[in-house]
Amino acid sequence: MTARRSLFVSDVHLTTRDGDKLERLVALLKRRLKGGDALYLLGDIFEYWVSDVHIREPLYARLADELGRLVRSGVHVGFVAGNRDYMVGRPFAATTGVELLGRAARIKLGGRAAHLEHGDLVFNKNWKHAAYRNLMRLGILRGAAARIPGRVGHVIGRGMRRLSKATTPSVEWGREELVESARPMLARGAEILIFGHLHLPQRIDFKSGGRPRTLFILGDWDDTGVYLEAEGPEFELRPGF
Repeated sequence: MTARRSLFVSDVHLTTRDGDKLERLVALLKRRLKGGDALYLLGDIFEYWVSDVHIREPLYARLADELGRLVRSGVHVGFVAGNRDYMVGRPFAATTGVELLGRAARIKLGGRAAHLEHGDLVFNKNWKHAAYRNLMRLGILRGAAARIPGRVGHVIGRGMRRLSKATTPSVEWGREELVESARPMLARGAEILIFGHLHLPQRIDFKSGGRPRTLFILGDWDDTGVYLEAEGPEFELRPGF
């Protein structure tokens, strides 16, 4: 079934102390979504997710409750893994009713094929990050991490964030470089590309193979909360607050 309206949100980076940020997100979802619509969460919704028991945290539980309410009201909610919350797993899905879509997904929007992905493995110039993400896809490692006690998981998650910030160089991306990085998805038939990760909200219209294509990059919720709203053939990047 094709959704009447679809919202695409990424890079909320919700922590256990981000009450105001969470309320802005919840207000947007309540305002813009109703039965028959769809919501796609394109990664890094959480600042980190190491253990499944994180869902017991009050703010995480509040978001889970809101997602569950949306699902029960007839909104389809899909979750694409980001580089900070790729450990979100079946307990979260069972609690919320959210569909886990893995690293990437393909859907139809306005009759066109759309590719959805967080973007850290598309717009990536750090081979160590790609190697780490591929390693952590192994089931045995994911299973072990999911059983880590919540308090320990927070310590690990915060430590990993500090290490990442200290060792990840700042990289600028130009228009042509963004399009070139996304060409593998175009070769597989995608006409619309929707990513997060870069925190550089923009729309790029271009042609490939003689056909019109559109690349969207969403914003982060520490700045503007820019999200994408699609209804029929119309697409619009909008500020979340």
